[in-house]
Amino acid sequence: MYSDTGYLYNPAVPEYGPRSYPPVFPMFLAPLIKIWGLNFAAMKLEQVLFLLLALVTIYFCWKLYLDFVYLFALIAILGFNPRLWAAKDNVLSDLPFLLFFYVTVLLLTRAPRDSIHAGKWAFLSGLALYLCIGTRAAGLTLIPSVAIYDCIKHRKITRFSAFAVFVCGTLLALQRYVVGPGQDSYLDQLHPTFLGIAGNFASYARSLGTFWLGISRGPSDLAFLGLVGILSCVGLYFHFRRGTNWIELFLIPYLVLIVVWPSRQGLRFLLPVVPFVVYLSLIGLARLTAASPRRLGIAGLAGFVMLTAFSYTHTYRDPDFADAAESEGFSSFEELCQTIRTTTAPEDVFICRMPRALSLFTSRSAGVYATTSDAALLRFIDSIHATHIVTSSIYESDRQFLIPFIRNHPERLELVYRNADFNLYRIHAGYGDSLKIAGAVP
Repeated sequence: MYSDTGYLYNPAVPEYGPRSYPPVFPMFLAPLIKIWGLNFAAMKLEQVLFLLLALVTIYFCWKLYLDFVYLFALIAILGFNPRLWAAKDNVLSDLPFLLFFYVTVLLLTRAPRDSIHAGKWAFLSGLALYLCIGTRAAGLTLIPSVAIYDCIKHRKITRFSAFAVFVCGTLLALQRYVVGPGQDSYLDQLHPTFLGIAGNFASYARSLGTFWLGISRGPSDLAFLGLVGILSCVGLYFHFRRGTNWIELFLIPYLVLIVVWPSRQGLRFLLPVVPFVVYLSLIGLARLTAASPRRLGIAGLAGFVMLTAFSYTHTYRDPDFADAAESEGFSSFEELCQTIRTTTAPEDVFICRMPRALSLFTSRSAGVYATTSDAALLRFIDSIHATHIVTSSIYESDRQFLIPFIRNHPERLELVYRNADFNLYRIHAGYGDSLKIAGAVP
């Protein structure tokens, strides 16, 4: 089955990830893996293609609302941004989701609904909507967005939108039938609190700042960030005075979701919002220079783009900013995986901080641990019949919890492998049962 990846879901740590992820992005990776195996260079090349297509789609989304020179600046600011460009080196769903999000918005807002081909456009809109949701579950916010868009613009739910949602729903039902309900475990994370929501506001505001500044935090950089904030506020004012361009109607429900979602993902979750913020800053600049001669307005835009480019250079000059890292991770992790593949049995079960990666490279089952108490970890060991534990000082949770746990129970754990970064322990047979007898596990 699709969800049989070797990852053993721990309900006590739902934020690590669901039982299985939505299948669309893996579907795009599957042909590459079939042809070249786990070739990360090929996967990252595909990520570059997703990024380029996303920029083209964003161009058409804002083509009606910006003069060409400002539209060109929008695409340049996005396309050369080091944080966005670095996303190509992460084989994650961020860039495909960005692409499908804006393809869906473009089709739902620009498709010719009154033409004889309206049915075909509605089908394509439904397909794009499915690809967005099938890439990341947060895309479900687009469904209420469709209803909000129709009610505001058309004063009713149109047949076009209804058919698009029907197509999407049919494909989602088919997906659930084929790959199973593993994505339902996302709901285990949804326990919002007032303090968590307030913390998310602050956290995502800081994350948005990293789009413009990257790693730099000097006085001049913060002054530039203040300028961007002022321009964005001015742009927001004039944007609503001129009337909606409809794109924000699809962003508002998405923003609500990520703010109430307990698991913070930084700029990754904000990627669909970033183009709108850049657009607002450019609209603000255009309005503030509207009364000036056109040459001065162009000079102001050029200055803003140059300041943005200068802020980018701090990140590009960082020696840790690689062109395209092609390794499978730490060499020590590769050595660990090689040892596990050659010295352990296929039915062995592991507990570690990075179970998905361990399962991928070793074909062994693995689960992540909760850091609540020794007793909780002991119960988890017993429930999954774990045979080994992997620790590393690289991970803070290992340093704070798992490594002390190992020290507390040396009589039941045997060190069988060690390298520069990782330790591999074998759990003695009957560990969980003997602890139950001793009363350590309630």
